[in-house]
Amino acid sequence: MSRLTQFSLFAVCFLVISAYAESGHDSDASRPLEKQNFFGSSENLKPLHVAQNEFFELGKVEVKARESQSILGDSALRTIVISSEDIQNVHAKTLEDALRYTPGIAIKPIGDTSESGSGISIQGLDPSQVLIMVDGNPVAPNSGDMVDAVDISQVLIGEVERIEIVQGGASAIYGANAMGGVVNIITKNPGKPFTFSADISAGDWGSKSNEQPAAKKSAIFSASGQTGRLSSQVTASLLSQEGFDTDPEEIGSDGWHGHKKNYSAKLQYRFNQSNILTIAPSFYQAETATRKESKAIDEITKDRTSITNRKTWGVTYLGLLNKLHYKVHLMNQSYTEEKDSTSSDRLDQASKNKAYSLKLDQPLGNHMISLSLTHKYEYLDQYNITEKEYVIQGESKRSTDISLSDSWYFYSSGDFEIVPAIRVAQDDNFNSHVSPMLSLLYSNEHWFNGKFNIRSSVSDGYKAPTLMELYWEFDHNGDIMYFGNPDLVPETSINTQLGFEYLSNNNSRYELHIFNNEIKNLIAEQSNPERADQLEGVNTVYEFSNVNQARTKGINLSYQKTFNNIALNTGYSYLNAINLQTNKRLPKKSKDQFQIGIDIFNIKNSRISLKYRFNSKQYADFENKEVIGDYDVVDLKFNHDINKNLAWYFGIDNLLDNSPSQYSTSGDHGSSGNDAYPKTPMYMYLGMRLKH
Repeated sequence: MSRLTQFSLFAVCFLVISAYAESGHDSDASRPLEKQNFFGSSENLKPLHVAQNEFFELGKVEVKARESQSILGDSALRTIVISSEDIQNVHAKTLEDALRYTPGIAIKPIGDTSESGSGISIQGLDPSQVLIMVDGNPVAPNSGDMVDAVDISQVLIGEVERIEIVQGGASAIYGANAMGGVVNIITKNPGKPFTFSADISAGDWGSKSNEQPAAKKSAIFSASGQTGRLSSQVTASLLSQEGFDTDPEEIGSDGWHGHKKNYSAKLQYRFNQSNILTIAPSFYQAETATRKESKAIDEITKDRTSITNRKTWGVTYLGLLNKLHYKVHLMNQSYTEEKDSTSSDRLDQASKNKAYSLKLDQPLGNHMISLSLTHKYEYLDQYNITEKEYVIQGESKRSTDISLSDSWYFYSSGDFEIVPAIRVAQDDNFNSHVSPMLSLLYSNEHWFNGKFNIRSSVSDGYKAPTLMELYWEFDHNGDIMYFGNPDLVPETSINTQLGFEYLSNNNSRYELHIFNNEIKNLIAEQSNPERADQLEGVNTVYEFSNVNQARTKGINLSYQKTFNNIALNTGYSYLNAINLQTNKRLPKKSKDQFQIGIDIFNIKNSRISLKYRFNSKQYADFENKEVIGDYDVVDLKFNHDINKNLAWYFGIDNLLDNSPSQYSTSGDHGSSGNDAYPKTPMYMYLGMRLKH
């Protein structure tokens, strides 16, 4: 089916439903005035940044049934919310920790082991195809070893109020990197008159620790206050770690050692309830290393180091002019990294990202019309410090996106919300692309003593190659090389989804979600034996290339039940990710994922959580010759409130001490240290939280 045909179907569906609604079949006339307009009357219409979301709460998981004026918006798309209480209960220090127990989410290692980064995979699409946002503003990715994605282990969790996750293609609304989904991090607003919190923990890997009594230490501090119209907040997150050794007979060690630091601030000035100026700087700095055997110089063992600095400045103005909500956002981010290329060479990488965006929201009857304009500038340098020469110098590109969407609510024997959207993307190096989308939500609040939701959507996904994918060059360890590919073309997809959700009055939730992604020109890392033969001393070359056609399809099932003081959460995900050219499975994608969590709470101010995760085997290469075996992980969490201001906790991650090496049968590339999970052995820790 051509895109023109699909778009025509979108238009036909939209017109048919519109005619049905306007012909008098809905019952708005008999409903109270406040029900006629989903957004309320003009007198009570809340500004965009303070509008309240309507959701169903079960246990500690919020599943949104409708969300019209939130920062993320467009509730016809399947959206999951992780609350601040969820984040606290699992002792999350990073975004990676917070997302680990979410069904349908896969945490993927990105970059080299010294960088120790992680990304999010949704519906079989890679971290570079999942958009990470903070307060509705996209986060620029950091370029790392062959993966241009946001490292979620760098995202400070201390300032997070909640996390909203859209699963499935949403390029038409959120932009190019949203082919797989969106993760929106909502940060806390400054408290009043003064608030302070601290979270300190320490632990180690038992017998696998490297002679340190507390091999891993974490501290998070946050303070905020308000004086008149001015409010401010500062947050600091500190993490230090020693390496660990899962195999004493093996040369080198596992895990990174070093430190990571993140400082952020938020300064707000309220001109009135509807007009707010926010300035939000953030600074991230890390010095990490892993001790590895190098084949570049006589197979010696040497620390492979990485020094990373990220500076971000964001300015946002939210305003209300008559009924027109508007948001202006400016972002400037610089990212530098100095790391080992081989045992003798060091590379200095510098990237800069600037973004300017304008968003307008206008209520018109039962409609909320949204228009957004975003302009981005990206810049990349790569300098060989040892040889004193540029590998990449001054590569840059600009892109501009324009998006128009309509969130339309009406009533006809149930609540309907329809979201048609269209986005036009223009990139310096490629032709413009049009991405349409149509989403539908039907909600019946009185269906068999509960609430029944049906969600469906069809969307066009688009992602242009990044600068790193086009030009990157990296010497991994003397005998393995990585290269970008300037001949890449943009990847596109058609995403279809259908979901059913039943929320009963006895604290149970059932969900079935089906998805299918038809992908063309998928950008993926593949081996190139011919190029390896041309390079002296190099055994393996990996470079980006386009896979002509690929498909990811699957099912997500979940069930949740809350009893008197016990909460049960289960989820199962099936994924079939195929390279349609070869009919082989796409690499690094597990076919089956299963999760179950049991929480016991309200017992002497304590809460005990037991989490179990299982991932089936996956292949490390496109030829399906290297296998990463299945694995399972058990985590134990305990929380006890001493009083309303003080609490202590302890936890054991990877309770069964399952080692990555026992699951992997792959070779050097795709080895357990890079691609298998769990990344660490059993980790035991103790912590304390203070709030004032």
